[in-house]
Amino acid sequence: MLYLLLNVIVYALAVIFALLLTPGITVGQQHGIIEWFVVGGVYGLLNAFIRPVIVLFTGRLLIRSLGLFLIIINAILLFLLAWVFGWQVDSIFWLLWGGLVIGLATALLDALFGLNRPLFRESKETSRLWSWAIKVSGNRSNQLIANLRLQVVYDTLYRYLLEIALDRVPIISAIRAWVGRVFFRNDPSMITGLSTPAQVRVMLQQLGPTFVKFGQMVSSRAEALPKDWQLELEKLQSNVPPFPGSQAIAIVEAELRKPIGELFAKFDEQPFAAASTAQVHRAQLHDGTEVVVKVQRPNIVPEINADLEIMADLLMTLQGRFEKVRDNDLLGIFQEFADNLREELDYRVESFNARRLADDMAVFPRVTVPKMYGQLTTAKVLTMEFVKGVKIIKTDEITAAGWNTDELGGCFLEVMIKQIVINGYFHGDAHPGNILCDLGDGNIIFLDMGMMGTLSQEQRINLGDLIWTLNGSDSYDLAESLLRLTTPFKDVDVAKFREDIDNVVMRYLRYPDEAGSLSAVLNGVFSVLADNGLRLGRDLTMALKTLVQAEQIVHTLSPSLDISKQSLVYIQGFLADQFNPDTIKATAETQLRRSVKELVRRIPDLQQATMKWITQYEKGEFEVKLDTDELNSRLDVFNLAAQRLAVGMILLGMIIGSAFATSMEGDIFGVQLSHLAFLIFAFTLAYSVVMVIRLMRDMGRKPYRPPKINY
Repeated sequence: MLYLLLNVIVYALAVIFALLLTPGITVGQQHGIIEWFVVGGVYGLLNAFIRPVIVLFTGRLLIRSLGLFLIIINAILLFLLAWVFGWQVDSIFWLLWGGLVIGLATALLDALFGLNRPLFRESKETSRLWSWAIKVSGNRSNQLIANLRLQVVYDTLYRYLLEIALDRVPIISAIRAWVGRVFFRNDPSMITGLSTPAQVRVMLQQLGPTFVKFGQMVSSRAEALPKDWQLELEKLQSNVPPFPGSQAIAIVEAELRKPIGELFAKFDEQPFAAASTAQVHRAQLHDGTEVVVKVQRPNIVPEINADLEIMADLLMTLQGRFEKVRDNDLLGIFQEFADNLREELDYRVESFNARRLADDMAVFPRVTVPKMYGQLTTAKVLTMEFVKGVKIIKTDEITAAGWNTDELGGCFLEVMIKQIVINGYFHGDAHPGNILCDLGDGNIIFLDMGMMGTLSQEQRINLGDLIWTLNGSDSYDLAESLLRLTTPFKDVDVAKFREDIDNVVMRYLRYPDEAGSLSAVLNGVFSVLADNGLRLGRDLTMALKTLVQAEQIVHTLSPSLDISKQSLVYIQGFLADQFNPDTIKATAETQLRRSVKELVRRIPDLQQATMKWITQYEKGEFEVKLDTDELNSRLDVFNLAAQRLAVGMILLGMIIGSAFATSMEGDIFGVQLSHLAFLIFAFTLAYSVVMVIRLMRDMGRKPYRPPKINY
């Protein structure tokens, strides 16, 4: 109740400030304290019910204007407030000005009173409107869902980022904490006292699974990120409660199209593990086999699709306006992330991955990959063999069970080198939570094959050469290996790149401050790549990060093992096999056979082209083709700009017309014509602002030119 009362006070004060600074709005009769309380309450109701409806249909405008559209939304709410209380509005300009003032005043008062602090206003995605929209859309991506989700995302970002910023201002932070203690008998903030990286981590967890996974991806891909930020983002987990077991059973029955009793002899309704996108139940097949059933969370797909649409729209907006975003290819990185995430949501892919990995690991008697049951697996349900073990880094428990951790560490290193460098098909998320040790037989167990990496033969050879070069500490060879493995996303100065790599070699390999590690070297290398406009592909980056994870696990199991030397033993054998005469001969024969087949296939085309050239020569005619890609790109830009200019002229006419119409008398179905005209004006003006911004961006856009490497 106190929270609602303080909200009413804040809204009332914000309206008062707006009216004091907006001479174009006349209140008329003097209001007392009670009347102003009523004004604050009415504005609060408009803010609670009308604002979401506006955002529901204008979500993209909010993103593409980078929040400036909120001024127009506040102006609409102020107009409705004036209409309810009969205030006089002189012109539309004063409504826009009042909308700006009321937005700033509300933000400042919220900040001072701490009403928007995390914990007091947790986002409720299970609202009736959200649930209804989910049911209507099913699993399809839809703008309605995206705009509803946008409200949740915006509210969460606003509260957390404001809290993080104000936590650095001692006076304001103290006032907010005092209000929490006095009015609510506690400090409502859930991030007070945490470091900035930790606060951001909590915020991402509150935003939901999409943002959690994006933060995890950033921690592994943002090589230049400070160490404290990397460590915090690596801790990201979605701490979400499980959904009811009855609901899980309903999903399983709907997906497998049979009653639960026909599918399983036993099914435990109580999940023993819950994650951001799924939860896991123990079960038993009719033949007595113990299994686990992973069930996807209901409505998680439309939520993630909505989040991805929001993030893509925001990144495209930022990329069009900020060169830094374009230079770092954030949109390209995001696209990889979106594709991987959508793939992870299809459990049939994970089932296939596990079966393929099991075949590859069959040569290792100490490696276990749980059996998958394809007949009991769909996109939303995964059934697999139940395996029991402890995290592979639990050395005390492994030793107590009678197993030699040094042998286990050597075996794990060999397994990972074989997966990455030799087979080219590897577990892409090999952290200790996904790698277990069976205390019964000492086997290594791989779990969660939702994210796998694949390397071509050429990539594996180059990667092996890269690891070999790292151990040799030759900066020139290292730079050459990296140039073969990377692609540019902006122009590259090779001389500068080689100099930067030489500095990395000197600092981390030849004269390290402490015992060097693969992790330290790669972080330095990744930073140089980002600074010089080079980017590794998704799978190569994943491979190197997996090697770092493997190094950390091996070091925990066997601190005395020389990981570099042992890795070279396995890689040396692989490279020797690839470059022996028989392999080279077989590769050459394969390439020659493919070339001959392609040549034979194209003989008719070559014959036709030759005859056409001879005919042109006899007639004295020659065809000259010019590369006009850049010209066409520029013409496309001007054509698009002209189209938007034409639309802008139409919108300008509508703005002028609706502005004059605001002074009209009369009504339609009880609605004043002036009020209707204002609404048309507001929406038209908002769209016009976006059109002008896009027009300016198009006119200044440079034609696309592929980046190049300058030797």
